[in-house]
Amino acid sequence: MLRSFAIAFTTLAALMVAANLQAQGPGRGAGGGRGGPGGGGVLVLLQNEQVQKEIELVADQKEKLQALGKELQEARPANMRNMTDEERTKMRETMQAIQKKAEGILLPAQLERVKQIQLQQQLATMPGMAFASPDVEKGLTLTDDQKAKIKTINDDAQKAMRDMFSAGERPDRDKMAKAREETTTKLMDVLTADQKEKLEKMKGPKFDTSVLRGPGGGGRGRGNGGGGGGGTVN
Repeated sequence: MLRSFAIAFTTLAALMVAANLQAQGPGRGAGGGRGGPGGGGVLVLLQNEQVQKEIELVADQKEKLQALGKELQEARPANMRNMTDEERTKMRETMQAIQKKAEGILLPAQLERVKQIQLQQQLATMPGMAFASPDVEKGLTLTDDQKAKIKTINDDAQKAMRDMFSAGERPDRDKMAKAREETTTKLMDVLTADQKEKLEKMKGPKFDTSVLRGPGGGGRGRGNGGGGGGGTVN
């Protein structure tokens, strides 16, 4: 049980998002781009038991992931909530480096499948982030005009979401789902028929994303109400 790895990554990722550590370039969705904590990076998805089974993660790979968990713990600042800009930059770079190491532990076919699952989850929960992903931009060969339209749609969606929370009350779940569906429709309308076909191929075989919890997909699996990204790599 690599519980220390799961807890270490989840804690760091949550605080990084709260402190707005993830660099957000033009067109990126809220929570960061590919591989960031909010983006459901590979490292987080690998905490999920169903994902592990899907890609047939073996014991040796799990041991290496455990080592990454220790590396995360050692890199954790003493006071994460009051980090300086320099400390934030260093932590972001550390997270990105560890993310890259996690990807390197996987076989090419495993990494490809995890990215397919990641894309499916993002399209279902955070479509703006999916369309702003460098992998998607490249895979669909988005034009500059399309990227600009996608950025506008994402910016409007983020503003609407902030307005929902600004009232101080928890937004209605149905209202949020409707807003997400409307955003997805607008984003899909930007694509050509050929790009839509490419997107379907990029998603790969359907994966039951309901077993994932939280924005990063590091949940504890089906039937668990936790969903805070605190799963384990077994």
